Amino acid sequence: MKKLLILLTASVLAFACFAGCDSGSGNGQGGNGGDGEKPDLTKFVTVYEGTESKTLSSSGSVTFEFEKELTQENYININFDAAVNVRGEILYTVSGSEASEEFFSLAGSNISFRQILDYYGYNYGNKKLTGIKFYNLSETDGAVKVSSVAVAKHPINFFGINFFDKEIEPQLQLFLTGKTIKFGCTLKSGGAVNWLSSIDGTVGSWLGDGNEVIVGKKSEMGNGGLLKENDVNLINTYDNGRLVQQSYYGAKSGTGGYEGGTYNDKVWAYNPVQGGDQYNNCSQLVDVQVSDTEIYVKTRALDWAMNDSVTPSYMENRFILRTHPEYGEYVEVQNTFTDFSGYAHNNVRHQELPAFYGIAPLGRAVYYAGDRPFTGDTLTAVNDLSWWGDSQEGNRFVNKENWFGFFNKDDFGIGLYVPDVSAILAGRTEGFTADYDVVGTDPYKAPPTTYAAPLCSFSMRSYESFSYNYYLTIGSAGESRGLFYSLKQSGATNAYLVGKEPTPWI
Repeated sequence: MKKLLILLTASVLAFACFAGCDSGSGNGQGGNGGDGEKPDLTKFVTVYEGTESKTLSSSGSVTFEFEKELTQENYININFDAAVNVRGEILYTVSGSEASEEFFSLAGSNISFRQILDYYGYNYGNKKLTGIKFYNLSETDGAVKVSSVAVAKHPINFFGINFFDKEIEPQLQLFLTGKTIKFGCTLKSGGAVNWLSSIDGTVGSWLGDGNEVIVGKKSEMGNGGLLKENDVNLINTYDNGRLVQQSYYGAKSGTGGYEGGTYNDKVWAYNPVQGGDQYNNCSQLVDVQVSDTEIYVKTRALDWAMNDSVTPSYMENRFILRTHPEYGEYVEVQNTFTDFSGYAHNNVRHQELPAFYGIAPLGRAVYYAGDRPFTGDTLTAVNDLSWWGDSQEGNRFVNKENWFGFFNKDDFGIGLYVPDVSAILAGRTEGFTADYDVVGTDPYKAPPTTYAAPLCSFSMRSYESFSYNYYLTIGSAGESRGLFYSLKQSGATNAYLVGKEPTPWI
């Protein structure tokens, strides 16, 4: 079905939408609950309260009925207990016609689930809520109790936007802005990272003598023609497959109950991608909450090789702007993924943690290749990375310091640190070296790109959440390394990823 031209916009985000973020990324519930430590400024109005517990048989369903006319309310909060994994339906009518929207939850107690209603605008107009229905996704019976349902008008406005316009509208862009770093994610691509720039006035971009774009410190650039002064985006956003985002591989097409599509004339596996699919369709935004220093986004990812196919999975991101006393500002990203497909994946795959795409002018890869990690030993730099999509033999790196960066010849760039992950696949698009000029004045919009994916090998699991953290910083390789050393010393780790190194690397 083709999406209607109704999309979430962020025109009101000049101020904080929320004082806190309710994600549950650390509780293994796939976003069922939050930490409860920060006040929530959303004005929810309770429309249902109950104490009745209903038995949900292994193959059955139960419904909690009520009625509430909605006018501007487009945001629902369901508080419930479920002894089993469930698929839910939010039931409502529009002009007398019945409609529903599905959601998923792992078993748990005191679950607080939020969803933006009618994200794609399929049922645009005033609605009347009529109930919440639950289906059992487990093999045993279990009780379900809905304690309350509340509705609100989301602090972010909705109005008509073209889903298929390649340009990212400014009002769909969320930023965390510090003194030296500006970090951004785009709601039009499932909340994926699409912006990281230095804003302290020290970084610019120029056209060099060979018509190539040069990005770096102004003090190192000489007197070239200035294109931008102090806000040069270092993330490539050419299509929904770029950005910095979550992407995972599951069951092969034709196995485990999954029938998928093709990509580049290849049969493709189940592949939820945060930004969208190969046809440039946009993933479904389920929830977004914003404060001055944090953004929380929850997304139903699209299946990459399929056309406009929303997966039964959730991707959650919590983006936090932090400051180190010595190395300054950096970004911490907390990722959680939960799959509710029920497919028998049973295939160990190299998983991108995350998929990272940077701008072409920062094309010098830097990492640690030695056997004395975290001792300040000499770093390795690679100036001519190849295309990563062929044999990949020259694109496999082992970095026991768990970080990788792309820099220019004057040592300015971006560093990516994923604790406990040492295998990295990295490269550059074909024609990269010879065709710098095709990047134009905005390299972040151009086809040429760098790519890096810290990798672990494991099989996707239905009805199980997993989480990991990564960190982004801007500066020199030495500054990146110093920050990442400090984070490691402070206890940064990814327990879920320990012991999952890909054997072709390690």
